[in-house]
Amino acid sequence: MKKFILIFAALIGMSLLILLDRYQVSGWQEKRDLALAKEAGITQLRLQNALTSRIHLTQYLKALVYMHSTLPESSQAHTTLTENEFRQFAQSLLEYNPALRALQLTDKNTQVAYVYPPKNNKIAITEPMLLIEDPLRGKYARKAIEERRMTVQPPFELRQGGLGIAARNPVFADDSFIGLAIAVIDVPTVIDDAFPNEKRSTYKVSLIDSRGNRFYHTIESNTPTERRTVSFADTHWTLEMVYKNPDASPPLLSRIIIFLFGGGFLFLLLLIIWILQNRTELLRGEVAKRTEELSQSEHRFRSIVADSEAGYFLIGVDGTYKDVNEGWLKMHEYSHREEIVGKPFTLTQDPEELERASNLLETLLKGERISTTEFSRITKSGQKKYHMCTARPVYQNGEVIGIEGFLFDITDRKKADQEKTFLMNELNHRVKNNLLMVNSLIRLKESALGGSVDLSDIRHQIDAIRIVHEKLYKTGEIAHINMRDYIQDLLTTIFSSFASQAVTLDSRVENIYINTKDAVALGLIINEIATNAIKYGFSTGDDTSQKAVFKIRMVRDFATEEYILSVSNSGNPFPEDTSIENSETLGLRLISILARQLDGTVELQKTPQALYTIRFPVP
Repeated sequence: MKKFILIFAALIGMSLLILLDRYQVSGWQEKRDLALAKEAGITQLRLQNALTSRIHLTQYLKALVYMHSTLPESSQAHTTLTENEFRQFAQSLLEYNPALRALQLTDKNTQVAYVYPPKNNKIAITEPMLLIEDPLRGKYARKAIEERRMTVQPPFELRQGGLGIAARNPVFADDSFIGLAIAVIDVPTVIDDAFPNEKRSTYKVSLIDSRGNRFYHTIESNTPTERRTVSFADTHWTLEMVYKNPDASPPLLSRIIIFLFGGGFLFLLLLIIWILQNRTELLRGEVAKRTEELSQSEHRFRSIVADSEAGYFLIGVDGTYKDVNEGWLKMHEYSHREEIVGKPFTLTQDPEELERASNLLETLLKGERISTTEFSRITKSGQKKYHMCTARPVYQNGEVIGIEGFLFDITDRKKADQEKTFLMNELNHRVKNNLLMVNSLIRLKESALGGSVDLSDIRHQIDAIRIVHEKLYKTGEIAHINMRDYIQDLLTTIFSSFASQAVTLDSRVENIYINTKDAVALGLIINEIATNAIKYGFSTGDDTSQKAVFKIRMVRDFATEEYILSVSNSGNPFPEDTSIENSETLGLRLISILARQLDGTVELQKTPQALYTIRFPVP
């Protein structure tokens, strides 16, 4: 088969090369024929114009005769045309028209009266005759007179030798015939003017007169010929033009080049076919090998899926199960695949999550992939279990024909997480209650000491921690605190239970969640700043005209990935000698320590009002 294809391709290639050569020859011949037709047309026009211009010279001679004949004899200007006048006039015409062999004038009886040049033409004078009675010339003379127009005699052998034509133009005066103006034209000279360089040309010209006689060159029969009609005066000739070498063929070099390039291309094509055939055989072997490997891989995959503890499933585009493995059956407490295959995927779906499952199925059928998600599902016995699911679309011929994936039983882990959450909530509740008890014990101790000791700072620090655990317990969240709610509750507690005057809280905190550890540190910082504002910042005593305002801002700077906490009050400025880094005040040192725990920084603006700015990175 391989050799047959190569032989077949070689035969087609050789046939195409031959056809290409024939096409090249045909195109070359067509261009050659067009060139011949063009040259024939040009030669026709040139010959026609050359003949017309020569025979029209008789008009000048006719005008000369007419001018002398029409003047009245009584006129002083009347003179008879003399031989000398004729000779001078004819000489001027022949000087610029070498094709003219002779000019003649006849009288009214058609006898030649004047001839120029006299050399070789004297016989026309020395042997006078009436042209109208001449057997050869008479009919053309009579025709010219009768039709009163120029008549051209077909080519004939001149007495002086050579081939010529005679144009006879009748002269009339007042409807009276007074003579003939005759021009004898040398035919070869006219042809040379119309078709110069004939000897060096690749073309050959032949002429046939109006009587069908070929008088200039002969042409072999069965030769492709271009024919044109040359019309002038009252006659016409047939012009035939052929190639001197009608059997010529295109240049051999161009044909050799075509065959060389074509043969080279054919060889290259055959080489490519041979290479492709070998490559195809190699690819077939490789495909067979890969197919076998794929078959083995698929067999191993099916074995792994069948023996896997994970639950494998295949769902069609109609939403029904097409296949499940033993692991899936065990997870859902079924015994046989027949109980599942063909059933809708909602068979084991938790009704509470049916809508979410349907949306995920539609998403998968659109070509998207789900890495992992969790579902609660109902087993055959009605138990609720939790599974982690991963799924992807299944394609065939570029179209989604279903989805497949795996289920992993996470029921034990889910229960452990729920139990952990319950325990953490209970722990937060007990910590909150214990902190309330500690706070109460401190308050009792203050009362027992009779107010000689102020332990309010400690109580508010405990409240800052207590409120964190209270929030964790109420929201059910065990790891993160909403800072907007937490700061609002913390400051409300401080100002309502500690301030001696009404404090307006201006809080603009974004909806930010941070972890419990950082929330406690921030709560202690805010507690210290608020307590200091109450004790030292706001105006007290008689100077209470200024309204007490406590401002707090907390935002996330996405450019630097930092949280920014700004706290200020409308009270007194800080003393200039106060330094937050080297302060002897316990509160300021505590703020600095807590900021470092957050991996952050704290800045203090002392005037005109105290402004704390704490920056710490987003975890």
